[in-house]
Amino acid sequence: MKKLLVLGLLLGCTSAPAATVYRCEDATGQVTFSATGCAPDSDGTLQRADNPRPGGAKPTLMAKPKAAPRKPKAQEPTVVAAKTDGCGDLLTASERRQAIIRGQVKAGMSRADVENALGQPRRISQLDTLTRYHYEARNRKERSRLVTFDERGCVRRR
Repeated sequence: MKKLLVLGLLLGCTSAPAATVYRCEDATGQVTFSATGCAPDSDGTLQRADNPRPGGAKPTLMAKPKAAPRKPKAQEPTVVAAKTDGCGDLLTASERRQAIIRGQVKAGMSRADVENALGQPRRISQLDTLTRYHYEARNRKERSRLVTFDERGCVRRR
């Protein structure tokens, strides 16, 4: 009984038998594998296909993929979306930055831009869709200011 058990274990440890399959390639380059043979209009070759136990050995490649030749194409990048400031892009980033540094208010600036340039307003009033920021003069050299924003929160043109 022990001999039969040892013999069964030894037979169970052998690898699975290899199969032979047909590798068929038609005129368009399409590769198919078949156990029964190839179509008359395609080139066929016999190929041995090993089926090792899982985790036991490296996988066997059935076919080598054809690498397509790569040709570098010079293409311009496609802009999907461009950032807008919501005020019609009347000012460039450089013009906006210079106006804030100099304490100026220009058409196309947002509320945040005006607050960065002049600080918090003394008073805010609203009439219909227009919002007004009221700034008082800090000394005799300065003058009081009234900045009017449209419904989008952008400085209106005078």
